[in-house]
Amino acid sequence: MDILKAEIAKKRKLLEERNILDASKKYFKRGELLAKEKEEYFKKYGPKEIEKGNDAVRSSDEKHENESEQNDNLCLPRAEVIKRLRERCHPITLFGESELQSFRRLRRIEIQEPEANKGLRNDFQEAMDKVDQAYLDEFLALGTQTDIEKQQKEDALDDSITYDAIQEMAKTIGQGDRNHDMNVIMTLLQFLLKLWGQQLNSATAQEKTSTKHKMARATYTQTQVYLKPLTRKLKKKNLPEDICDSLMEITRHLLERNYIM
Repeated sequence: MDILKAEIAKKRKLLEERNILDASKKYFKRGELLAKEKEEYFKKYGPKEIEKGNDAVRSSDEKHENESEQNDNLCLPRAEVIKRLRERCHPITLFGESELQSFRRLRRIEIQEPEANKGLRNDFQEAMDKVDQAYLDEFLALGTQTDIEKQQKEDALDDSITYDAIQEMAKTIGQGDRNHDMNVIMTLLQFLLKLWGQQLNSATAQEKTSTKHKMARATYTQTQVYLKPLTRKLKKKNLPEDICDSLMEITRHLLERNYIM
């Protein structure tokens, strides 16, 4: 009983300290008590928390502004921005877009879109560079051989090997002799590359300077590079059976001039 009286007295004293219950009142509303507690809470914690929140927002904004300024200072040259956008098949400038906005768009694109075709594009560009260098050497009469001529000498095929001879060899293809099968595949491959190279070399000087011929020659050079791993396995006779079977089928259809399988 004494504990209960002490608790009641404690509550009454607390109410008197908060000026909720005066001498003229014998009761109070709970809403008044909650409002008073809320007022005391904000008086004790409110301004400091608000100031801290404002400081945090202010520092965050300043940080973003500084980062934006630093990134803008690292802006690429306009020519490089145009080059990269073209490589990704994106418009150089959108309607109403400034050069800085164009650069920022490029950065977003580079982050969002991986360069899946970069390797293929670089290979072809490298082949084009080789073709240009070959023409330059030829024009300056340095006496250097073109890549096509070098490759033809490296993979020199006996002149006695003709299309008819390969067809004769292919009559016994697919009969269990893997070495023979791989030899036929490699011979046909070398023969086709030889004809392709001869066709490119037979072009006139004017034709060789055209963009169409340069691209065809670059494709030839690129094809040679891509086929090297295959020809290496064919020479060493260690081509996997499943690949050999597929190439053997392709070889048979090529020799029969059946290009639609």
